[in-house]
Amino acid sequence: MRKIALVSGVVVALALTMSACGGNGGSTKGAAGPARPSTTPTTAAPAPPTPPTPAPPAPAAPASNKAPAPAAPASSGTVPIYQPSSVVSQATGHTQLSSPDDVAKVTAYYQQALSQDGWALPSSTKTAASANFVAKRSGAGATVAVNTTGPSGTAISISTYPV
Repeated sequence: MRKIALVSGVVVALALTMSACGGNGGSTKGAAGPARPSTTPTTAAPAPPTPPTPAPPAPAAPASNKAPAPAAPASSGTVPIYQPSSVVSQATGHTQLSSPDDVAKVTAYYQQALSQDGWALPSSTKTAASANFVAKRSGAGATVAVNTTGPSGTAISISTYPV
């Protein structure tokens, strides 16, 4: 009994709403006044987010036996990116680079750059074929590994993490 009363109430409410809005059951015969535009709401799909534009690469340093000046930090947190190099892979907290320069030149660069940028180097290991730096400063830690890839150059791995 309650269901019948509820359904009857809904039907009456709809009929009153239609007549109050000037609706006539969908018929256009005998309609008075100007035609009303459709008021069916539409929802536009949100635009996909625009990926950030990567910064242009820094110009290559002139060839010399001296380590190039430290570059501005880029993509690997606060550790500078050696130039010339190219990004091999990148994820949160890790950047893998490849450089045509030899291990000695890249090692000298990172030893100078990290020290000048306020990083303490509690651990570092250097050989003719590789180098590894553990760096810490104000709540941040980093590991920079430099390894020869033979005659093709050097692989550089930079990992950053909170301390």
